Amino acid sequence: MDGWIKIHRKIINDEMYYAEPFTRMQAFLDLVLIANYQPTVIYKRGIRIDVGRGQTVRSEHELAERWRWSRGKVRRFLSVLETDHKIVQQKSRVCSCISIVNYDKYQLDGTTDSTTDGTTDGTTNKKKEKNILYTTSTRAREEKDNIDEEVVQLKSGREWVESICMKHRINPAELDSLFTVFTDECRCNGLLQHKDINDAKRHFNNWLRIYKQQQRNGNNGTTNNRPSSPAENIAAAQADQIRNVAATVVRAAKR
Repeated sequence: MDGWIKIHRKIINDEMYYAEPFTRMQAFLDLVLIANYQPTVIYKRGIRIDVGRGQTVRSEHELAERWRWSRGKVRRFLSVLETDHKIVQQKSRVCSCISIVNYDKYQLDGTTDSTTDGTTDGTTNKKKEKNILYTTSTRAREEKDNIDEEVVQLKSGREWVESICMKHRINPAELDSLFTVFTDECRCNGLLQHKDINDAKRHFNNWLRIYKQQQRNGNNGTTNNRPSSPAENIAAAQADQIRNVAATVVRAAKR
């Protein structure tokens, strides 16, 4: 098959992009999408790093979280790409730089990255074309409830989950019930999605701190570190309801 299709980088904002663990082809295309289209400078650990066109500085851990793979699978995949002359890796104590081989060919001699107006098939204005996908995907994200998908991403971050459990003194088994309470709380407050996964992490960490404090304060003045589970809260509410019904029956009998 000959010819080209144009896909704007903002496609990574679409909710379907991270809906499932990446395939190998999707992971390679993702590397092309996140590679710099022009030279830039970044700083890591206070050290200046010049990143050229067609390069990206991402660690195995970052790619594992992004693709929802294990770090071992990421390492093996990058090694295969390097063997097949699709990428070149440059590793140092500070960072790991990945260069996309033939990046300019993938970008159609740079015209894909141009910001000047043009036409597609002589009819479509390029500036308008660049915004169609972004506007559509953004509107879909605004109308769709993405909390459950965000929780799946949170759970997949093993190191983050371990740090949350250590900080708040909970075990991983309790985390599932806490995520259920958290998602219900978000929906009750009209929050259907966060800005990004880091925003969701911050929100959950702060929510859990407040939730645990409320549980301690509402537990007859005791300082039990374990938050009540949703099942325990439901059981307590049912018990209160039964006691209220019984009291009503007793009062009616006395009359």
